[in-house]
Amino acid sequence: MNGEPAAAVACARCSIVGEPQAALLWTCSREQGTTRYYCPACSREHARDIEAGLPAEYW
Repeated sequence: MNGEPAAAVACARCSIVGEPQAALLWTCSREQGTTRYYCPACSREHARDIEAGLPAEYW
């Protein structure tokens, strides 16, 4: 809201870069004080692990 364009995001799993508008479809996770974003493909593949709250190192 400050007039600056939103930055693109990168998937913490596969490193694919998404446009800020597409990031609305991505999964956001807070792990050990770090915010990580996962693309829709990685989110679908690891949905059970994400919902169980497992750290990314385990999946």
